[in-house]
Amino acid sequence: MFPEINRLRKVSTRISLFRGLNRTVNTGFSRVSSNDSTVYTEFCDMQNLCSDDFPRLRTRKKRCTANGMTGIVSNLLIADNRFIYMTDGALHVGSERYEDFAYDGTAATHELVLYGNRVVLMPERLVFDLGTQTFAPMDFSGTTQSVSTTELNVATYNTGNHVRPTRNFRDFSIEKVELDDNGKPRPVNYIYEKASGLEDYFKQTNPPNEYAVEDAVEPWQDTYFTKWLTIKSGETVEAQGENPSGVYRCTDILEGKTHSIDGEEYHTYGDLRRFVKIDNPYVKISRNDDTDADLFAGLKKGDYVKLSGMVHSVAALSPWSSNYDWGNYLEVLNGGFFKLYYVDRQCIVIKASIDRSVPYTGPLTVERVMPQADSGLMLEAENRLWTCSSQNHEIYCCKQGDCTNWQAYGDGISTDSYAATVGSEGGFTGIARQNDSVIFFKENWIIKLFGNKPSNFALASYNVPGVARGSEKSVVWINGVLYYLGYNGVYRFIPGGQPVQVSEAAFGTAHYRNGVAGRHGDKYYLSAQNQTGGWELFVLDTVRGMWHKEDGTHMKSCVTYNNLLYYIDAEGAVKCVEPENNLLDGETESRFEWFFETPDLYGDDFGKKYISKIQIQLKAAEDMQAEVYAQFRHGGAWVLVRRMHFEERRHVTAPVPVRRSDYLRLRVEGSGEMEIGGLQIDFAGGSDKVWQF
Repeated sequence: MFPEINRLRKVSTRISLFRGLNRTVNTGFSRVSSNDSTVYTEFCDMQNLCSDDFPRLRTRKKRCTANGMTGIVSNLLIADNRFIYMTDGALHVGSERYEDFAYDGTAATHELVLYGNRVVLMPERLVFDLGTQTFAPMDFSGTTQSVSTTELNVATYNTGNHVRPTRNFRDFSIEKVELDDNGKPRPVNYIYEKASGLEDYFKQTNPPNEYAVEDAVEPWQDTYFTKWLTIKSGETVEAQGENPSGVYRCTDILEGKTHSIDGEEYHTYGDLRRFVKIDNPYVKISRNDDTDADLFAGLKKGDYVKLSGMVHSVAALSPWSSNYDWGNYLEVLNGGFFKLYYVDRQCIVIKASIDRSVPYTGPLTVERVMPQADSGLMLEAENRLWTCSSQNHEIYCCKQGDCTNWQAYGDGISTDSYAATVGSEGGFTGIARQNDSVIFFKENWIIKLFGNKPSNFALASYNVPGVARGSEKSVVWINGVLYYLGYNGVYRFIPGGQPVQVSEAAFGTAHYRNGVAGRHGDKYYLSAQNQTGGWELFVLDTVRGMWHKEDGTHMKSCVTYNNLLYYIDAEGAVKCVEPENNLLDGETESRFEWFFETPDLYGDDFGKKYISKIQIQLKAAEDMQAEVYAQFRHGGAWVLVRRMHFEERRHVTAPVPVRRSDYLRLRVEGSGEMEIGGLQIDFAGGSDKVWQF
């Protein structure tokens, strides 16, 4: 009996689910075998394809390029439907151009941060108000030089029964003052040198009955009375003989000849002045040099400033001043931070405990300074600006609602600024907002800040993969999840969880650096530099978990507005990945090239099968062109097996001729829009058995 010859078995596999990019070795296994319960395919390489019509495979949408927006040297912002960016020497807000500021032409990069209705310019350290269209400095640094003060307004009484000459205390001085109901310092009339309290002033200026007539007063008293009687109601005087000196305000002036004070009768030839002592007086620092110089222009009430550069200069004023103890003003003021309670052209008022007023004539530096921060690491969260310094290993935030004050620690309230030292190694590589927390990244650390005010701020550090150095612009927030480029690939970081790598399949063994990313709808767009220095643009569909590669676009900056992604390319032009309903007045690209390459189309089963026929079902747009190549052995040449050109829109099933082999890959290259709905693969093969016994 003759043995039975096994008949060839024919099997058809239809693929209608295309999952995107997979550049690992697993791409070639169990993807189109008839034994698979779910038949799908991935691609080991592609260009300009997307998941918009998943499970089908289609070309990406055309991009739109803005007209007239070129030469951009900063990142891109959008506010109130207006683009905000910098070109060489100018800030652009919509169609308006502003040049009235000190542009830093030496800076390698320029960063813009949107903060309410203001734009912060770095490294220029300026704030542009979108409402008033004016620039203001983030910092203030003013230095006053030494001045020559020839008069000290000090009327001095001592037990020697004489009055020293009065001298001008106004050119440049540090004085104890009281603020009136409008927050302005009250006028200071005279500063009296006294060894006892103000009660003695009543007795000396208002002599008892036996000195009731003016000509009966001793000569020194007459001079003293004349000075005293010039004090007006509401003015203050200082008793410098007290330690520390006392500040008193004249509350009222009583007319008449006889007055009772503490049960004792006093008869005066002038009006009687009554005083109250001022507890915890303010300190006014002023210089009136009869010029139009605005020494403190740029400062405002509520600012915190640092005073420095002071030296002991009072001794040089006059011989009698050199032996006088002017107290602790240098120790208290020099190098300290103080809140401003009043500011005008040549005067600031602070809160400090100095021993006495001082006719200061030396130099003084007044500064309101933002900390030196890492470039590109600044954002707005909870009405504060946040940044960090790798050099100092510190993080900072400004005063709530005021981006110009970064040392406002003295009030002890919820709006204070904040600073903290971070103990983990390495420099900062990224910053992001996650719900109500601010996240600081290093390459191997994530530092999370909890709390809603300085009194309950707390830092937690996690030794996990962070943002790769140079990829600070890759951090993007999408649907409650942070995505960023780390050293080994792209990670997703969920609040309360650990970073999870999501790019193993798409990247394979390749490493990428200098990532710049943005959000378009639910998609994560990442432009990164490969190991050879070239740029590649990847797109992660965060809902479906699939990666696609578009082209070699180098995105320098991204911004999302109304769910649309806008970016600046390597030439400084602005583009949008969506051709319609965007803010650009520009042109849509005409056509672009695309390709995809399949893995080995043979499965991983043990059947002796070969592919006998392949058909591609596609929708072709007008003037779509494509060429189909086949590779019949690993690493072999690509053989052209089919050309297609459709002059009008078509929905076709195109056969692809292939020859018998045990290895097969397809590569389809084309231009013009298209969509692939499926692949039909026909297998032919025999039994697994070689022969029968």
